[in-house]
Amino acid sequence: MGLRIVPGTANPLLAAAVARTLRTELVTYELDRFPDGELRPVVDHLRGDDVYVIQPTGPPVSDHLVELLLLLDACRRGGAGRITAVLPYFIVMGKFAGPPGWPVTAWRSSARFPGDDEGPVLRGSRTLWAVLTFAGQ
Repeated sequence: MGLRIVPGTANPLLAAAVARTLRTELVTYELDRFPDGELRPVVDHLRGDDVYVIQPTGPPVSDHLVELLLLLDACRRGGAGRITAVLPYFIVMGKFAGPPGWPVTAWRSSARFPGDDEGPVLRGSRTLWAVLTFAGQ
């Protein structure tokens, strides 16, 4: 049983950097894209391995999220012992100068930075990593 890193297509450089840091190779897999936009990833030879799928959920969010879910399923079908989804993404949060009680969707769509004339002011940001682990088989 070994450590395996499966990179999503959203940020292959990040997955390569993680694999290099952990001194392991990236898993190569087939990702078929059909004319109608559907995806079919095929990941083989993971029998009993501890698999980490790295897929940020940046724009286009829906495409990257669906790809992640399909990769998780492909790893399960490939025989992974344990599957962990790593979802790094950049999120802008913090205090903002806007009317109290504004819904997040309102200020996210009209956000501005200090120096702009209209909209709430975003102050501060942070990077958030979500890690989800699934038992294989």
